Amino acid sequence: MRGRIARTGQILLGIYIGYLLHILLFHFFFEYEDPASRLGYDFILDQFSKKYNDDFPIITAYLERYPPDSWVNQHDNENGETSIASPLPSRCVFASDLTRVTFPTFENSKDDEYPKNMNNCGGAYATPLPIVDNFPGEDPYLPWIHDLFPSDDGTLLHLIAQNRRQCDTGESHVDVMKQWEGQVSLFQSIAVRRLNDTEIQRHSLKEDKENGDESRFRLASHDEASSDGMETRFLCRFKSFHPKTKFHYYPITLSQYPFNYEYVNMQKGHNVMFHTEGKENSLFWLSQLQFDCPIPSELVPTVKHGKHVISSAHSDSINDIPLNFMTSALYVDIIPIRTPVRGLRSSFLHSKYGTYSKSKFDPIREWGRNHILPKVDDSGRWENLPICLSQESLLSTVNHINNPTNKNGKYNRLDPSQIESLTTISGANGSTKLSPITKNKTKPYKLVACTWTSALHNRRGDARTIYGGGDRLKEWITFHLMVGFDHIVVYDNTGANIPVNKKMDITNLTHITNMFPRHQVTHVNWPHKICNNNRPMHPNPGERSSQYAAESSCLERFGPRTEWMASMDIDEYFVPMGEYNEWKSILNKLDKENHKVLKFRSTVARLRLDLAKPYFDDGLIECGNLNQTETPTATKCVAKSDDVTFLRSYNCDYIKSPKPERFQRAMKQIYRPDYVLSHYVHYSTVTTKYVVPNTSNETYAVGTVTKIGRISIKDERFIDEINEGVLIHARTRTPDETAGKSNNNTCKYMEKSACPVGVSCPDDLPFEDNNHKNGFIFGNDRTYCNCWVNRKVENYYDPLLISELNLLNLNNGKK
Repeated sequence: MRGRIARTGQILLGIYIGYLLHILLFHFFFEYEDPASRLGYDFILDQFSKKYNDDFPIITAYLERYPPDSWVNQHDNENGETSIASPLPSRCVFASDLTRVTFPTFENSKDDEYPKNMNNCGGAYATPLPIVDNFPGEDPYLPWIHDLFPSDDGTLLHLIAQNRRQCDTGESHVDVMKQWEGQVSLFQSIAVRRLNDTEIQRHSLKEDKENGDESRFRLASHDEASSDGMETRFLCRFKSFHPKTKFHYYPITLSQYPFNYEYVNMQKGHNVMFHTEGKENSLFWLSQLQFDCPIPSELVPTVKHGKHVISSAHSDSINDIPLNFMTSALYVDIIPIRTPVRGLRSSFLHSKYGTYSKSKFDPIREWGRNHILPKVDDSGRWENLPICLSQESLLSTVNHINNPTNKNGKYNRLDPSQIESLTTISGANGSTKLSPITKNKTKPYKLVACTWTSALHNRRGDARTIYGGGDRLKEWITFHLMVGFDHIVVYDNTGANIPVNKKMDITNLTHITNMFPRHQVTHVNWPHKICNNNRPMHPNPGERSSQYAAESSCLERFGPRTEWMASMDIDEYFVPMGEYNEWKSILNKLDKENHKVLKFRSTVARLRLDLAKPYFDDGLIECGNLNQTETPTATKCVAKSDDVTFLRSYNCDYIKSPKPERFQRAMKQIYRPDYVLSHYVHYSTVTTKYVVPNTSNETYAVGTVTKIGRISIKDERFIDEINEGVLIHARTRTPDETAGKSNNNTCKYMEKSACPVGVSCPDDLPFEDNNHKNGFIFGNDRTYCNCWVNRKVENYYDPLLISELNLLNLNNGKK
């Protein structure tokens, strides 16, 4: 008996000792070894499995007064205007001087079970940031961030921002532009030196290691600057969060630019990046701001494999993550380094830029040698921006789409070796399926399209609201997949427009994008509003900030995954012509020619009168109503017929191909993202040609649009519209715009106002450019016409498109 008791005691003692060892080892690795463990998945999931607490970090802006009192000269000039002291004094600012603004709400959750006060990662793709539409105007140095995400290798955090100063310009907004001057300085790199212990003691600075603020910096010349501080603008403070131990801070890193905006600006022939009257707002490359924050090395493996993102839903495993509810345990604070904006002849470029670096700007004279940056917690900044998954990790979610065993809508994280690359290949029956490709650096896609769209939108000037975005998107996606696009990314702006009209039942376009396989179509919730929707020629010109940021985001996220890319609207169709029926063969030819940008001239097609239907609306005075009209042929307005595709309805271009050169102003492009570093709707604003000094003797041609700068003849060319492809711009013609032109008898040759509907001309009728506004006449009876039908669209593409749409509807249970 005693032996049995002894053995039992030994067993219990062994269990107890094992338990103690387990606890000790857990705490050792949790607290000191693995950064991923420090994030505390088990504890966080335990908190989630109960009811959510309110203790998670929320995005916060700390606003700093502008201009700082210490910058302003004691003696203002005789006009009463303030001037900046030189050398620039350090900012004497403390945490108590800052204004704190919080952004606690994410409205992408409809289920009250899930938290709305957390910085959750918003689903499988880009996270809508509440800071975009509620951007505080008191601090012009905070970057207007629209998107942020890690690089695939986990080494960089990419940030996409917009220049808020471009939102309101013109003579009536001089004071507003003055307030936002700091936004332009964010495009101008500065140099900083990381202080060593001796310098910290000499300046009597205090360290604050508790908040990870042990590094201190000062403004410097390039010769004095730290190696990672030669061309920077932001301090980046990374931190992990655990509900029990709160924040753990990592060493501060210094931001990097993908290219030097100041050098690019000079390469394009502009010596000035900033004008007090806002003239630089016409320079498209100063609209979209991109910068990167290097991720601390100890966090790189964690971020690369997505271990910092966990499920915020009830789950037994962190590997089963619902697509709509993921949250991050890793955050970043973005602290802008504040200096006055540099103006005329004040570029600050490193000597590597050659003659461009010779400037009258002297950093020692302007900044001195003792301009110490305030501590992070005493500085204006963004705090608690959540770091979500890299694009590579996000793309791994497509695994569950074609997996018949996965019926729960969960994100089953793949092993990193399994998601090295994915591509689409055609099966024997023409279907498309996923296939892993070898680790040979081959990009998974040949051609990707990006579009920013909405279920409804207001035209520039808010003159009209256009509906039917869902039907247009379905047809547009179907057509471009049909002609060889591998993947289409839809930035859905519906959320920004829904309040305009409360009658709509839908709040996004997922009912359309979900009709397509996820490896072919990506939906990105992008509810950010346009900051100014005026017409371009308005005294306060429009700035479609949401669209421009979406384009930057798409280029940054999907550019590394595709050889060619296009940014398009859903009323623009890229149509292969001649012997080509798909785009890949054309692009293969361009690859052999070493061209990097393929450009399309653009004209607006007309709604074909012969395919339109009569339109009646009691609410439109222009169109009358059915009771006031004796016969349908006498109606005042027409509209697109429901049983005709958009492509065919607008297949009538008033400029016959090939289009004259002047129509390149509103061009669209297919371009190589490894050549185009920044793209702005119509133009490749920054290419690799502008990034490094041009020492070659290559020939350059000046574009007819001076804003796009010089164009390399060898790298870029316009498409052959007869033998390669053409752009059909099927812009919606609303019924009231057709008023009084509902039959071709009311459209007259040489009429003062152009006919708003399309009356097709014979194919063999010659085109006269100097007469196109008047229309054309032909035959003995002098019949009127004003546009030409693309016969390949009419006879080949449209029947195929109808067949593909019918199949799509059938597969999705729609009639």
